[in-house]
Amino acid sequence: MVAVKLTESKKIAIIMSLILSITSAHGLQVIKASNIKSNLTSEIIENKTEDVKSNPFKFDDKGVLIRYYGNDKEVVVPEGIKKISFGAFMNNDKIEKIVFPEGLELIDECAFYGCSSLKDIVLPESLESIGRLAFGNCINCKKVYLGEHLKSIGEFAFWKCDSLNYIDVSKDNEVYSSYKGLLYSSNYHTLKLCPAGRVKDVHLIDSTKVIGEYAFFDCKKIESISMSGFFPVMISDSAFYGCENLKEVKIDSGINEIGSCAFAECKSLTEFTVGNKVTSIGSSAFLECTSLNKVIFIPKEIKIGHDIFALCDQKIMITAEKGSSADEYVKKHSAQLYLA
Repeated sequence: MVAVKLTESKKIAIIMSLILSITSAHGLQVIKASNIKSNLTSEIIENKTEDVKSNPFKFDDKGVLIRYYGNDKEVVVPEGIKKISFGAFMNNDKIEKIVFPEGLELIDECAFYGCSSLKDIVLPESLESIGRLAFGNCINCKKVYLGEHLKSIGEFAFWKCDSLNYIDVSKDNEVYSSYKGLLYSSNYHTLKLCPAGRVKDVHLIDSTKVIGEYAFFDCKKIESISMSGFFPVMISDSAFYGCENLKEVKIDSGINEIGSCAFAECKSLTEFTVGNKVTSIGSSAFLECTSLNKVIFIPKEIKIGHDIFALCDQKIMITAEKGSSADEYVKKHSAQLYLA
């Protein structure tokens, strides 16, 4: 019971640190995780105008769209708008479709957070930046289109979009690209994001060199990852955090680095082979992999971080060469690990 609480608090801390950063930047205070929604929503209500029926949009003196108070299923954002501000449409559960104008350049943090009825999102070619958590918790969104001029996507911009299964990108975009609905860098070397709604098996493009930080964060329906590959792959920090149904990672070209918390809470992972190209494993890499019972270490020399098997429920059998880094690691952690 204690182990679960510790792990959940670590996971919540990742999101809470982001939310606290965002809310403090916009003059809001959030004391507890349970109060996040009510605090952000109340900020919007306090600024509500009386002429909602005649004009549901509110703008600041610079023409920035700062609030929408309507209840329409389809919303057409007025022409001439270059920026949609923090929380402008937050927690509006009526909207199913948004029509964005060309000329829009920025969608700020949390702008559409919690728009639970929003479906496909087609962003204009002119859009340059999407803020952190901008479309977070849009639980019924299935597809997103990113335009030609998009240059940056904030952390967890599509967090908790549990139905999202496809991200499409303009072929003219110089920063991002799409491969079978996965978001990549333009050169297809770095996997940026796997939509949380993807199920079962995910195949990566052979040019992949890096699986980015949080790329598969909370992708709970994925069961296997595969890739033939041209290059050894670096698995970044928290890349597969919370993939609770992930059973297999098969990368034929090999893995060269495993980051901190890379496979944390992958509770269906039973076995793992650390291939001969792996040079380092980060701290808590297999945090709370509660079904993990066998790990094979092939390399003789490898840098191993602190508590890589923290909060795993059972003793884990390790296969490693005598005198290797893994062999020495097992001897220091004999209460949790044992040699085959």
